[in-house]
Amino acid sequence: MYDQSKLSELIRFARVDAGSTVIDVYPGDGDWTRLFSDIVGPAGRVYNFVPAEVAHFKNDPVGRMRTLAQEPGRENVEVVSADLVAIPPATQPADVLWLHLFYHDLHTALIQARGATAAHFNRTVYERLKRGGYYVIVDHAAAVGRARATLRCCIGLSQHSFERK
Repeated sequence: MYDQSKLSELIRFARVDAGSTVIDVYPGDGDWTRLFSDIVGPAGRVYNFVPAEVAHFKNDPVGRMRTLAQEPGRENVEVVSADLVAIPPATQPADVLWLHLFYHDLHTALIQARGATAAHFNRTVYERLKRGGYYVIVDHAAAVGRARATLRCCIGLSQHSFERK
């Protein structure tokens, strides 16, 4: 993942605190889910949201996240799997909706096969955020043919944020 200073910077940027409700979309190995679970504590909630569009992958992302949710101290973690645009009925309103290295996938045929365009997903996120909630996207982007060069540069935080008013 990242070194401790970058982790701390990202957590401050996302405004995750004790008692927060966080939706971690396509949580990968669950590293961020574990970190959020520790931060929000027993008064908070972390939804480990595995999109149905990727739930069929051979590495069994839903099963892996259910195993994570059974770890000691993870009583505040709930695993949910549904179509990307079905986040509202599957979770409670959130203080933070977190996407780590997944937003770029919203532009792929695999994700769009069920109708989840980036624009539709963004509207869904807005509906799921509490007033004052944050939509945090940590991702990469590169011009066609420039991916390797882009990966060599440093990861920085954008000062742009989306806050539901």
